[in-house]
Amino acid sequence: MTTISQIPKPEADKFKTGRKLLLVPLYPLPYHTSTEGEKIIQKYWSQTTAQIGTLQKQLGEINNIYHESIFDKEEQAFNLIKSTNAKGEFLIRQLIENSASLQITEDKNLVLENSDWQRCITVGLMSEKVFNREIEEYQNSLDARYQFISEQIDNTLKENQIGILFVREDHKIQFSKDIQIFFVAPPGLDELKKWLEKTMSEQQMPAQDSKPDENPEEPIIMG
Repeated sequence: MTTISQIPKPEADKFKTGRKLLLVPLYPLPYHTSTEGEKIIQKYWSQTTAQIGTLQKQLGEINNIYHESIFDKEEQAFNLIKSTNAKGEFLIRQLIENSASLQITEDKNLVLENSDWQRCITVGLMSEKVFNREIEEYQNSLDARYQFISEQIDNTLKENQIGILFVREDHKIQFSKDIQIFFVAPPGLDELKKWLEKTMSEQQMPAQDSKPDENPEEPIIMG
């Protein structure tokens, strides 16, 4: 996998043929962030946008946009993007204005099944046997999602086209061997990850003087 910063200008021409896919990592973000956090997140997305612009100047315009959890097109898809990747929405709309096409990336039934198994796991069951079964089914459904995404990209990304995939960093998608993969990793990525680790660690610390129902878990979005 190649990062954008690793492409020397004299060698950019060798990447101009064949299918190419940019990977933009998504990370879980708390709905409510500090001023410091907002600056770090904004910096990350600004740098990401800049790196993608640089790559397009070197290789050509992006043709297809893929995004995890998207099983509808256009406005229905943007309703989900707004709730899961609000910070990346502007970039995605920019790409569409520049003639890129938002592609259906996932199968609705697989996404809902995987989500339901995830909910079951968080319930907290008494039986170890049942819990292990839930873990197994959750992983099976997740693997099926990854397989579907791989097939969708393989079927819709044509020869010499460029695609971009917004997906969580820890995905296990296996791409077709003929697709050249470029990982978008701006300078602000490391700062973002460190801030997220610190924030999540602080949120998981038990409040010493609070009752269990006084501090409900914060919902998260991807960014």
